Amino acid sequence: MKIISMNNIIKYIWSVCLTFILLIIAKIISDLIVGEKIQFVFLDFLSFFVGAVIISIFLKRDLIFKKK
Repeated sequence: MKIISMNNIIKYIWSVCLTFILLIIAKIISDLIVGEKIQFVFLDFLSFFVGAVIISIFLKRDLIFKKK
């Protein structure tokens, strides 16, 4: 049976937030390297959030669900 621990959920949410911030920083750096104007639209933030959730699921899936 799988049990979800509250501490692990908080760690997961924190990792999603950090991944989201890292994706934004990566976009800013890539815009600076290419020489484009740094601008964000709603779809950028939406795709960053979805990407952060997917990345965090693959990185933290063993920590969220612990076997008892």
